[in-house]
Amino acid sequence: MKVLVISNMYPSAEQPAFGIFVERIAEQLAENGASVDRVVRFDRGNKVIGYLSFYLKSFLAVLFSRHDLVYLHFPSHSYLGAALALLVRDLPLVTHVHGADVAPDKAGRAREKLIRWVTGHCLRRSTMVIAPSRYFAALVASIFPDVRKKLQVSPSGGVDVRRLRYQVPTTGAKLRFLFLGRLINGKGVHLMIEAAELLEQDDPGLEFELVFAGDGPERGNLERGAGGLAQASAQFLGGIDPHAVAATIAACDVLVFPSHRKGESLGLVALEAMSCGRPVIAARNGAMEEIINDREQGWLFAAGDAQQLAAAMRLALQADQEQIQRMSLAARARAELYSGDVVGRALAMLFRNVIGGRRADADVD
Repeated sequence: MKVLVISNMYPSAEQPAFGIFVERIAEQLAENGASVDRVVRFDRGNKVIGYLSFYLKSFLAVLFSRHDLVYLHFPSHSYLGAALALLVRDLPLVTHVHGADVAPDKAGRAREKLIRWVTGHCLRRSTMVIAPSRYFAALVASIFPDVRKKLQVSPSGGVDVRRLRYQVPTTGAKLRFLFLGRLINGKGVHLMIEAAELLEQDDPGLEFELVFAGDGPERGNLERGAGGLAQASAQFLGGIDPHAVAATIAACDVLVFPSHRKGESLGLVALEAMSCGRPVIAARNGAMEEIINDREQGWLFAAGDAQQLAAAMRLALQADQEQIQRMSLAARARAELYSGDVVGRALAMLFRNVIGGRRADADVD
């Protein structure tokens, strides 16, 4: 099985987390017997020149391809070069949507229409469309109903449960709530500050710590907001190397995942925390209700509601060691269902089915 991977996001030495799940999926396919070639764009240098080079390389790679299928990520930004070559090459195309390529963040009306048009064209040309969760598959089907029968779910490489090993929870004097990800408005990270303020108003003697691991345009606002907290302390770690994720999670007690983005297609950070045995407080948004059962692997709250987040954080603060241990084990068990080994084997099987169906059709012809 020869697979050509095309993606506008891929990690590099300068940006090791940029599209890391695409790299993980490519490695899983190789581990499951596929010969994988890649045409990818790294996040460095001039963006316009980078994209022009990426489109030219993807055009030539598809035009002269000897692969069994083309596997394309982020169609809104990756499809152009391949689309031109596919006008003359009748190759199977598997497209993996991830979030903003279907539900763009803060896009103006014209830009959103363009993204939807490009993505829609790609999905209609595709033999199979991969969505990271049942939630996102349903969203794709609602926007592009003519591709409903092509949809399959594969959770974007899943979780490396061997690297993200289970860590026995050991609560210290202060409970530590962790946010891990980009500090942008759509991630709802400001709600943690607002919830902390509400907790302090209700109980001025309450002590806990907020830990923000990541960087982004909202960092300054968050630091100013955290400066007004009375008892709760806040720590800003900045960007985290992918190899430091497990240690960062293990050093905290509960992950908070407050995203309210429509394009939050999976929530891999939540699964990574659960793999380490950490309960998760998550907004009822995206795929979170597929991943977390309220008060089993964590706590759920209404997206965008600081008061409900504060109530969930209070429940975590009030939980005894036995309850935390029970939730910790349940979180790990749920994460193992998303193991990268399991996800990789299932995806490779889907690809073989596409190739097998293609060859069967050719034999009939």
